[in-house]
Amino acid sequence: MACTTNYPVTASKGRNGFTLAEMLIVVAIITVLVAVGIPVFVSRLAGTRETVCLSNRRSLTRQLQYEMMTEGLTAGQAEDIKNSFDAICPEGA
Repeated sequence: MACTTNYPVTASKGRNGFTLAEMLIVVAIITVLVAVGIPVFVSRLAGTRETVCLSNRRSLTRQLQYEMMTEGLTAGQAEDIKNSFDAICPEGA
């Protein structure tokens, strides 16, 4: 049995792409998503910097303590090194 349809076969009505309204809606949705995502990304990046600074500060402190015990590094020299590091990664940052 052949399949027949009751609908006339017609050519496309010229709808080859998106309408302006559809494109504007897509652009608006993308804009909202980006506007929400950027602050989250920036805050996470700042949190990452703080974690790296804290880790580096701990490593520097341990290294200075080791140098003071083994190599005779004076407290003044250690303080100078720490102050140089503070210029790059301030305490509390």
